[in-house]
Amino acid sequence: MAGTPPHLWEILPDVLPRCGEAALALSLLGIRTVPMPRYHFHLVDSETVADKGGHELPDNATAERVAKQLGERLRGDLPQLRNRNFAIVVTDEEGERVCRIPIDPSN
Repeated sequence: MAGTPPHLWEILPDVLPRCGEAALALSLLGIRTVPMPRYHFHLVDSETVADKGGHELPDNATAERVAKQLGERLRGDLPQLRNRNFAIVVTDEEGERVCRIPIDPSN
């Protein structure tokens, strides 16, 4: 995907703590309470930049909130992604699509 910033997924850890979930905060501190499902945040347009490692989150609703926050952050930090049909597609650990969040909601 031409023009995709190499640091794209480096901002995901900045977004994750903002989702407000206690279990997620504990997880980020290395404290496990219960096993959590793994979600992958892929950047897509005509191609996909895959999130190979994934991130443990409590549930689909939290994954969707994180995707929305990631989209907002990308929209602000990387204006070159606007008006180009980029989106964050979240999949669960089975590869099932959870949600699709456009980077630029006007598209």
